[in-house]
Amino acid sequence: MRDEPGNLQLHKLDRVLDSFRAAQALPRPPKGWIRAIREAMGVSAGDVGRILGTSRQLPLQFEKAEADDTITLKSLRSVAKALKCDLV
Repeated sequence: MRDEPGNLQLHKLDRVLDSFRAAQALPRPPKGWIRAIREAMGVSAGDVGRILGTSRQLPLQFEKAEADDTITLKSLRSVAKALKCDLV
């Protein structure tokens, strides 16, 4: 009986995460989500750099790091905020 509260919590979490499972089926764009979103919004790397208070190069480095699977969550959060996106 001691497992029941834990199982209940797992089931609740499972239901919450159900809506995100469909996203797993979406392939990542070849050059990464950051670049795809930035280009879809018509925002240049220079614009993102200005919003971040950095050079044009930093957003491009973030894009490369994301495509290489080496980007940090902190970097993803800062780019998402600059692009007015929610990081999920």
